[in-house]
Amino acid sequence: DDTIRVLRIDTRPKFGLDEQGSVEICEGETYRFKPNCCEHLHYTWSPSAYLSSTNESTPSMTGVADITYRVNVTDEVCEDSFTVEVAVLENPRIDTVYYEDAFQWLTMEVSGGTPGYQYFWRTEPWQMENTYSTKFSPAPMLVKVMDSKGCQADSVVSLAVQIIPAEIMTPDGDGVNDLWEVENLDYYNYYTVSIYDRFGKLLIEIDNEFDGWDGTYNGHPMPSTDY
Repeated sequence: DDTIRVLRIDTRPKFGLDEQGSVEICEGETYRFKPNCCEHLHYTWSPSAYLSSTNESTPSMTGVADITYRVNVTDEVCEDSFTVEVAVLENPRIDTVYYEDAFQWLTMEVSGGTPGYQYFWRTEPWQMENTYSTKFSPAPMLVKVMDSKGCQADSVVSLAVQIIPAEIMTPDGDGVNDLWEVENLDYYNYYTVSIYDRFGKLLIEIDNEFDGWDGTYNGHPMPSTDY
């Protein structure tokens, strides 16, 4: 028999995901899937939750909640499918940033995420310590924390030191409370101190350099009363 028979064998499209079945992403992160096969194939992803598209080869997703996706791929003859589990990792949180005057450093307290934190202050490199040595400044500062999974949180903080005006003054020359002073003003570069008598008359007004009030107005001692 001289008849030649031709046998056609269609194979499934070779398909897979670089994620190899599972992937971890940070909360709020945008992640793009990376199939390791062909652009000419037809893709269908499900479910559609958090996906940018359900019919492209490399859709992106936003990390909102844990989810499992199934992607079907076909070349119009054969079909294959694959699943990928997405675990959304909790981001760390910056709970507070405060200044410790005794040590002249900042401290950042954090929680959440996956412990093993690194800290970022202003423009300094990432560091393992949660303290940062610096002189006090009320200017806004960018701070960040990164956990051991690479998830991050950031915040712009403006520090403040409480201004404490003296409640009494006794300008009698004994060296005790002879001046009315305001504690912690030296932490601030720009401020105005205004002193009024009990009737609302402005007695003095000083910008940025207040060394205390001696209880006088135009060189004359003021009476004992409230100011």
